[in-house]
Amino acid sequence: MNNNLNLNVQQPQPQMPMQQQVVVAQKQPMDKATIMKYVGIAAGALIILGLFVSFYSVKLFGTSQSVKIWGDDVGLVEIISLVMGALVAAVYFLQKAKFLSLLPAGWTLMFVLSTHQSIGDTSGVSYGLGFYAWLLAALAIIVLNIMENMDEIKGIFGGNKTVVAGAPVAAIPGQPVPQVVQPATQAVEVCKNCGQPKRNPADQFCQGCGQRY
Repeated sequence: MNNNLNLNVQQPQPQMPMQQQVVVAQKQPMDKATIMKYVGIAAGALIILGLFVSFYSVKLFGTSQSVKIWGDDVGLVEIISLVMGALVAAVYFLQKAKFLSLLPAGWTLMFVLSTHQSIGDTSGVSYGLGFYAWLLAALAIIVLNIMENMDEIKGIFGGNKTVVAGAPVAAIPGQPVPQVVQPATQAVEVCKNCGQPKRNPADQFCQGCGQRY
């Protein structure tokens, strides 16, 4: 008889050090409203910036002279322009009454166009950073207002609309009257004795009082 016992002893396996998992949070992209908010604030900042940089420069007899809106003599035009830029930045920062930004857009665009018309094709005159900053700000504000009122603009030029019953219907001159869709209603028979509604159309007697419908 063999008294030797074969014992299979498993050697302990070396354990690998645990790796710490680092969870990296993915940045969510900004939504459309947030992007439009920052674009509006930047447009107001461009109007203010355009006051203090060269609006256009004139080369005469080999020397270049820069012309700024905010010069040594500060007048009503400079103060109004500063207020206009602050107004645009404020309404988009607060997200309140953003339609007021159209007033600064018209002011800056009118100033840019009048400057372009007064300069014309004069040789030696070149536009500066302030000119392009105001032009970009005015166009950005106009585009923002169009995007924010796109639903109303589509409603004016979109033709017929289907309106849910109960919603106010505004008639637009020159446009067909929107069609109102009435929800389907089903008449419910009630007991003449107790007023309980008929639950099953096949019932002939009221389940509350037992009277015949």
